Amino acid sequence: MKFLKLISVVALSAWLVPNAIQRLSGTTTRSEAVATAGHSSAAADLKLAMRKLWTDHTVWTRDYIIAAVDDKPDATAAASRLMKNQEDIGRAIAGYYGAAAGQQLTTLLKDTSQSPLT
Repeated sequence: MKFLKLISVVALSAWLVPNAIQRLSGTTTRSEAVATAGHSSAAADLKLAMRKLWTDHTVWTRDYIIAAVDDKPDATAAASRLMKNQEDIGRAIAGYYGAAAGQQLTTLLKDTSQSPLT
């Protein structure tokens, strides 16, 4: 069972990390985001928030994998923080696309990663 959990977490990370890295290959400041993409200020703010949140997501996923594989006591804390990060991502989306979209994304993210964490 532990091996199955590890494989699930590694597979999820293999999908998340490249996607997060791809999202990070954009501009670095709010003004650059607005200028280069021609987007509104709110869109630029969302882009920058997503950059930070998805970077955090990869960090918390990595921390959980390391703790879970080594049976460290901080695995539960890392899993909890990873779940909070998913809520943070949903809240950021809600600010731009509305509460329903934010809740839908949060639910999707949690459903996707909940099974490897339990």
